[in-house]
Amino acid sequence: MLLCDALGMGQARLLAQASAQLPLEAYLSYQRRIDRLAAGEPLQYVMGHWEFFGREFVCDARALIPREDTETLVRAALCAVPEAAQRVLDVGCGSGCIAITWSLERPQDETEMCDISDEALGLAGQNARLLGASVRAFAQDMCTPLARRDYTVLLSNPPYIAPGETDVEESVLAYEPHLALFAGEDGLEFYRALADRAAQSLLPGGVLAVECGHTQARGVKELFLPLCSGVEILRDGAGIERVVLGRKKT
Repeated sequence: MLLCDALGMGQARLLAQASAQLPLEAYLSYQRRIDRLAAGEPLQYVMGHWEFFGREFVCDARALIPREDTETLVRAALCAVPEAAQRVLDVGCGSGCIAITWSLERPQDETEMCDISDEALGLAGQNARLLGASVRAFAQDMCTPLARRDYTVLLSNPPYIAPGETDVEESVLAYEPHLALFAGEDGLEFYRALADRAAQSLLPGGVLAVECGHTQARGVKELFLPLCSGVEILRDGAGIERVVLGRKKT
């Protein structure tokens, strides 16, 4: 993958030219990538781009790496929300992969994304421009009220790691932004905040859907039950309880 990236070609073409001499500039670029990977930097950051929902997103340390787990959230929400004009907000957008994917899959919807990090908003805006998505971005602390009160869909992959959690990969802790990782003493701080935001800004019958850590789905469901009906827990491709989805009570 790194060699293809350095040469700017796909794997089939690389194999077809396997006996060709590697240009010096490409070799040096490849070696720099290998050195970064050997130092522990995630492959996605070394390459500078990564696929999400079949599209290439710019990927760097300004935001979390787009992961297949999050595709489960987007897919579940798309299935739960009818194909009619919706007002959608991705809270804590990071790279913008959720909101941008939604906008491209449902161009008739009014899609917005917000984050507390100006760096993340810069990356999300860059991805929106490159992929041709019409998404409004704005700065927002998810622990403070939203200006609008008429959303029909709220989506989020919030910070959910509790301080002291021991099963987090070293490369995640070393390279990915801690602002997007850690959430209070029990890891549920931002789910409580999202429930408050939904109570204020999600219309009755609207969908609230979030990604959560591998041991958190039951706790998140309990937080959403006073507000939402039909709260579901959905599993990712590895069979882990990854998404909690419900509809605001009418």
